[in-house]
Amino acid sequence: MKRRSEGGFTLIELVMVIVIIGILAAIAVPRYIDLATNAETATAKAYTGTLRSAAAITYANVAVGNLGTTVTTGAINIASVIGNLQETGGLAVSGANHFTATINNKTYYWLYSAPMTIAEGTTVSP
Repeated sequence: MKRRSEGGFTLIELVMVIVIIGILAAIAVPRYIDLATNAETATAKAYTGTLRSAAAITYANVAVGNLGTTVTTGAINIASVIGNLQETGGLAVSGANHFTATINNKTYYWLYSAPMTIAEGTTVSP
């Protein structure tokens, strides 16, 4: 009798490994997709906070007279708010009353109302 000294995996072992990898992939892919959506939402909320902070800084500067005595809080506009951002991070002024930014190929909009109200970001064009 000849002895086989070749070592290797049986067909059953290979199938079991493939099944386990398939199960792990089926669990991991939906979680990854959900994380991507959560990241986009968190980024939009971070931009909202940035815009609101810039609006508050602009309002405070006007209120204490740092921008001159002739400037009033009613004169605060969208350009003066974005002017207080050190880094815009892709934010842009679009029209007279809203900001835009593109995040992962989605365009977000923030509606601005003078003197310092900024709505939550949305993907729907205002």
